[in-house]
Amino acid sequence: MGEPKGSISLHDRTNASVAAENLPTVTFERFAEWVAEAGPVDLDTDSKDGQHDEHWRPMVDLCHPCTIPYTVLGRTASLAEDARLVLRTANITSVKFPEGYRSATPDVTESLVSLLRTDVLKGVLRHYLQDLFLFGYRPQEVFQNTTARDIAQSIYEELLAEA
Repeated sequence: MGEPKGSISLHDRTNASVAAENLPTVTFERFAEWVAEAGPVDLDTDSKDGQHDEHWRPMVDLCHPCTIPYTVLGRTASLAEDARLVLRTANITSVKFPEGYRSATPDVTESLVSLLRTDVLKGVLRHYLQDLFLFGYRPQEVFQNTTARDIAQSIYEELLAEA
């Protein structure tokens, strides 16, 4: 028996002996609220409550793309293409990325984001705005649903104007 689609399990860092079935399940909506409420990341402090755990930090805070001259910035949505580019750029011919890989990111993203209240979506977009811009994720390219696309695009443009 698996978890409901669109949910994640919390891991109890204080007691590793807790059985997985006894851990609470968190919906995607609640997780998104948590990210939106986290506020700006302070890299000089180690947040005790896990709000700024490196798994949820924006990539720009972890990989420093404005400081490190990367040759390629990859995305999960185009992982197969990006992997081939990296291998070609490095002149590696003995390794092949598995054929047939297709990211489910676009399909999953739209279905999960459509569950969010506008204020939560705005908070999540604000939290990851630099990542979205840097990695080329634009609402008009991510969402097929016109309502979700229009709301996300409006919020995205508003946040860019504030930046």
